[in-house]
Formats: sequence, C-alpha cells, structure tokens
Amino acid sequence: THPIILAGDFNGARSDESMQVFHSPAWNIINTPGSLSFPSKKAEVEIDFLISRNLGEHSVEFSVIPEKLASDHRPIFAKLTF
Repeated sequence: THPIILAGDFNGARSDESMQVFHSPAWNIINTPGSLSFPSKKAEVEIDFLISRNLGEHSVEFSVIPEKLASDHRPIFAKLTF
C-alpha cells in the first residue's frame, strides 16, 4: 500500500456526512481540530483539510496561515517529518 496525502477544499465540515469516510482507522485527518480557514477575511469554518493514509511513523506541525487577501480561503500548512 502506497502513502497517500489528500489536501484541499473539501466543501464540508469535519462532521459532515461527506467527510465520514475519513473517520475510519485507515485515514488520518492531519488538521488540528478547529482549524478555521473559510472565509479568509473572517474564518468561521473548517473545510480545508490535509488527510493522510499509510504514512507510517511521522510527526506533524500544522497551522492555518492568517492570510486574508490571496484567496477566499486561508492557506493551510503542514510539515511532516519521517
């Protein structure tokens, strides 16, 4: 099995039905819970995610960058160390 990293705008909150597939033991939502990223001017919801599978032993630094002008979403950042 190959390592997988999914990243982007999932248009759904962590608790939405569309995200339930990622709440299984096979997947790992990398985001720190409550990482609000949309809308960028006044972030109120968490809909941008980094999700992984089969990464093996690793550590993660995660953050939302408080950039309000580049997009309608705030950028998310993760540093994975293996």
